[in-house]
Amino acid sequence: AEMFGCEREDLIGRSPADPSLSTATQADGHPSAQMAAEVVQAALEGTPQRFEWAHYRSDGSLFYSEVTLNRLDLGDSVYIQAITRDITERKRAEAMERLLMSELDHRVRNNLSTMLSLIPITSSSCTSQDELKQKLAGRIQAIVIAQDGLAARNWRGIGINQVVRNTLEQYVQRDDWKHVTVDGAAVDLPAGVSGPFSMCVNELATNAVKHGALATTTGRLALSWTVTDASDPDDSGAPRLEVRWHETGGPPIASTPIISPGRGLGLVKGFIAHQLRGQFTCDSTPDSLVITMRFPLVARTYQTRLGPVPDP
Repeated sequence: AEMFGCEREDLIGRSPADPSLSTATQADGHPSAQMAAEVVQAALEGTPQRFEWAHYRSDGSLFYSEVTLNRLDLGDSVYIQAITRDITERKRAEAMERLLMSELDHRVRNNLSTMLSLIPITSSSCTSQDELKQKLAGRIQAIVIAQDGLAARNWRGIGINQVVRNTLEQYVQRDDWKHVTVDGAAVDLPAGVSGPFSMCVNELATNAVKHGALATTTGRLALSWTVTDASDPDDSGAPRLEVRWHETGGPPIASTPIISPGRGLGLVKGFIAHQLRGQFTCDSTPDSLVITMRFPLVARTYQTRLGPVPDP
């Protein structure tokens, strides 16, 4: 009675295959009256029946049941033994599994496409095979860092601080962290944002190690971020993340840094504009470089026939 959301007296003498017990439709997984009559008849003829059924309780909540029907012969009387189990949690687990497999397939395809696109972009800016290997390895590693973090949290996003520190660790030695400051509130990057952002940090770190603040012992890097409420209508009201990359004390910087498509800062600008739908600005003086990246934190919501999939 508790399972069906009604009084015990309302269930006595009725089959769980009785269509009147539910207002669920066939589209919800609820069999028709004809189908219900057929399974009952088959059970009466001695063939055990097992099926799954969707029900709406009196309060409107949806649940799934598994019904087993068996014939019972007691003297001259023939009965149907019906066993009903609530399998809603199992169905939710199955829905979550399908969702994760779909998300995994989507992510794998996206990552493969990204890696393939990186090959011509990277090769066009390299003058030797060793340089190509080094750059390509760094960019792929940035993708791996983001994916590892996402997988650890069932693809529900990853903390920006984790992305930043894990990426910078590829370039900043333990003793050099005193030259680096990282500051910002705890922010989760949605699955579709973490990969491109990790690659942006990778490109900026690579540039800083080769030509910027991290190329000297006197250089300093300050990386900070804030979240604002300002958003574009196309972002469905999503908050925006503003990230500031500030280098000082490195080699002299050109008054107008070269931003070539597919190379260093140009690649970062492309990621921000095209993959993250944001804005990129670069300001410099002879002794400082300030990169500002703004982009929406677009969250993704998944729905199934059972309603929102609960967090694991």
